Amino acid sequence: MVQLYKDKEQGLVNEDLFDSYARKVAKDLIELGLPSSQFRKFFGELRALEARIRSQGDDDVAVRKEKPYMKLLLAKIHYQTRDRKKADAYIALEKFLRDLIDQVETRKDFDVLMDAVQAVLAYYTPRARG
Repeated sequence: MVQLYKDKEQGLVNEDLFDSYARKVAKDLIELGLPSSQFRKFFGELRALEARIRSQGDDDVAVRKEKPYMKLLLAKIHYQTRDRKKADAYIALEKFLRDLIDQVETRKDFDVLMDAVQAVLAYYTPRARG
């Protein structure tokens, strides 16, 4: 499991999260056939959670209140595994997000999670099929 922080006490974010790890996750999801539209859909759901956190005070308490809904997002992704052709892709997406969500305790943690997912999205460039 990848760590959000290199040193949490000092607030040092794990730089690999946004570079080599993000590249690998994007590459793996692409190779497993996860459509970019599906990745963007779930990223949009995280953005909606972020807005809910902001509306509740934008603090650690608001993040703890929304943590169950982060877990609900994982259930929604898991539900997509019923598509047998792309089940492995959804399982990989669920694992990627679960590893990050399980570490979220504070607003800062959630921000790092969002940045990590956005980094994967940035590297998510499937080759055009032709």
